[in-house]
Amino acid sequence: MIRFGRAGPDEGVDLQLSDDPRLHRHAGYISVLPSGWQLANTGSRLHLLVADLHGFGRDDLPPGVCRTVPWQHSSVTVLLGSEQLTFTVECRTVPMSDEDDDPAIDRSGPPTIEPFAIDRSTGYFRTLVALCEPQLLDPRSGHVPSDAALAVRLNRCHLESRHLTARSVERRLNYLRRALAIREEDDTGSAVGLERRDGRRQLVELALATGLVSTADLSALCPTAEPMGDQ
Repeated sequence: MIRFGRAGPDEGVDLQLSDDPRLHRHAGYISVLPSGWQLANTGSRLHLLVADLHGFGRDDLPPGVCRTVPWQHSSVTVLLGSEQLTFTVECRTVPMSDEDDDPAIDRSGPPTIEPFAIDRSTGYFRTLVALCEPQLLDPRSGHVPSDAALAVRLNRCHLESRHLTARSVERRLNYLRRALAIREEDDTGSAVGLERRDGRRQLVELALATGLVSTADLSALCPTAEPMGDQ
């Protein structure tokens, strides 16, 4: 078993990821089994993302959840707000079942998410690329475009079959959040604008952390259109 987090070897952690105080002292552990490997999130608030390095598979582990990972070469990412801590895992065997899951970990949440494949010729994918464009162009950027700004950007590409509005972009992003198992927004209350912005930010973080979108995908947008930087 390999434990990772903020603490050092003297405190029972084999892999010290960072001294950032936002990181749990004991963030999680990896168990190597005869059939493969498992990842457990032992923190109380931070999510872990595990992604297939040779495909588009990915899974999200909330606090207190253990998963059997079906990929031989993977990245594990701890999300600390706008920052990420990532390390890689290589396991030469592929697990066939989750019968050996650690019984001490609560698995009452949703089952392991199937890898999500997106057709790169669709408007959904163009919308995701446009949403991630500021960070793809400048990884230091914290700008997340609004639905209205995304509609302007996509209409400027002249690749859509009809004129997009902020509402149609919102529907596309809602579909992507459901497909990627990101928590649905509450469309009521005074904080709805803030929740939508946070939902877009979560979508950007997940798409970039799992490699679902990369700089090579910027070609899905019209190369002659002016990109969206920080505004």
